[in-house]
Amino acid sequence: MNILEILQQWGIPAITGVVAWNKDRILTALNVKKQETDIAGSEADNMSKNLKIYQDMIDDMKVRFESQLQDIEADYKEELQKHKEFIQKCNRSLQYYQKNCKCLPNESI
Repeated sequence: MNILEILQQWGIPAITGVVAWNKDRILTALNVKKQETDIAGSEADNMSKNLKIYQDMIDDMKVRFESQLQDIEADYKEELQKHKEFIQKCNRSLQYYQKNCKCLPNESI
C-alpha cells in the first residue's frame, strides 16, 4: 500500500474524527471572532450615538448663546435710547435756560 491509498482509506475518517473531537474548541474560536465583531460594531454604534449627543449639545449651546446675545443687544438698544432721550431733555433744558436766564452764556456746548 502506498501513502495515497492509506490517506484515501484513513485520511477522511481521521480528519472527521479530529474535527468532531475538537468541535467545541473550533466553535468557541469562531464564536469568539463573532463576539469580537459584535463588540466592534457595538463600539462604533456607541461612538455614533455619542457624537450625536455632542452635536445636539453644541447646537443647543449655539441657540442659547444667540438668544442671550439678542437679549443683550435689546438691553443695549433700550439703554442707548434712554441715554439719547436724557441728552435731548438736557439740551432742551439748556436751551430754555439760555433763552430765559441772563446768567448763562448763549453758547452751545
